[in-house]
Amino acid sequence: MTTICKDELTRILAKKLGFTHKEAIRVFDSLVETLKECLEKEIDVTVRNFGSFRVRKYNRRQFRNPKTGEICFSPAKKKIHFKAGKYLKEQVENESSL
Repeated sequence: MTTICKDELTRILAKKLGFTHKEAIRVFDSLVETLKECLEKEIDVTVRNFGSFRVRKYNRRQFRNPKTGEICFSPAKKKIHFKAGKYLKEQVENESSL
């Protein structure tokens, strides 16, 4: 499995859309910024055929320190959850079977 960075991804995007690399970076950064703003406001974001992003809240949790036996609490937190859409899942499954 290989990894692709933002620079490579925006170069591919620029080539596919006929944009300059700077324009593709601007579009990509705007998309990420908009996604971040929506999730900060706890607005779910669904992109048809791709997937959905949402914020999940987790309450504080009690646990015991195994070394000392002391009861501790982890703070409440929020995490971003991504669920791939049906079309994306199918495309990835079909590609990996080749």
